[in-house]
Order: sequence, then C-alpha cells, then structure tokens
Amino acid sequence: MSFVLLILAIELILNSLLIREVRVYEEVLRCYRRRLLLTITTTKDHTYEVNIPLLVIITVLVGIIGSAYGIGGASILSPILMGPMGLSAYVISGPTLIVTFIVSMIGVILYTYLGYPPNIINGAFMGLGGMVGIYLGTITQRRLPERHIKLMVALITAIMGLYSMPCVSRI
Repeated sequence: MSFVLLILAIELILNSLLIREVRVYEEVLRCYRRRLLLTITTTKDHTYEVNIPLLVIITVLVGIIGSAYGIGGASILSPILMGPMGLSAYVISGPTLIVTFIVSMIGVILYTYLGYPPNIINGAFMGLGGMVGIYLGTITQRRLPERHIKLMVALITAIMGLYSMPCVSRI
C-alpha cells in the first residue's frame, strides 16, 4: 500500500511539473455518458473522457483497500483520478466528496451489523474537523492554480505512503 501511494505521489509531481498551461478554477458545465465513456465538459472548454468500466474497477479496488485499512477511499482515489487518469482537481473534488459520504455511511452500517459499531463521539469530532477542512479547502481551491493543488495532493499522498511503511513492516 505504501509503495502504491509513493508511486502515485511521484506520478502527480511529474504530472504537475509538465503542465504547460496554468489552469484556474473551472466548473463542470456538462457531464454525459456515451457508450462506455463518461464525457465531462467544463466552463473553460476542457473536455475529459473517462472509461466507465475502468473507473468501476478502480473504485471497487479502492473500496476494498480503504475498508481494509480504515481510511477514506478519496485519499487513494483522488491521486489516481488526477494522476494516471488525467482529470482536473477541480472536476474530481465534488464527486469524491459524495463518494466518501456514501461509502462512509455504508461502512458504518456494515460494521455495526457485523458487531463492530463505531465510536460515535470520536467520529463526531473527526466529522467536525472534516467539515472545517472541507470548507477551508473549497475556499482555497478557487484561489490556487491546478499545479499547486496537484503538488499539495502529491505531498500529502507521499506523507501517507511514508507514514504507512513502518506499519506495514510490523504486519
């Protein structure tokens, strides 16, 4: 797991350094499905195409890994979508938040059903911290070029990869 995160961080760093144009905040204008492709058009006339079966396979794998490690799937999914899949940070931020919310609710229900109920007080405090972080991140995202956002995500991904190395070696 740690090596995958480090590889994703390197991919994002290289990807952000190779960006020729400086992209500023853009909103999704249109999103439609055409056969096996999801086409996303933004207000800055950028068009992104995503292979739907590949996206489903990636999200299933991220779900398995996220559930096994107890981490949010978006922390793995975002670097994959921005790096190898080439999507803009502005395009993926909203959908990954929705995915995180839905998957978290399903995880709470399943773990409770299996006899491992979550600590509600601990979860509430982490949720409050997450809400503040989402608010500050939304404000910050509108003011930063995409290159800086990708470098920040690469740095956080690299830190997660390095932090998880000693944990993996103890297993």
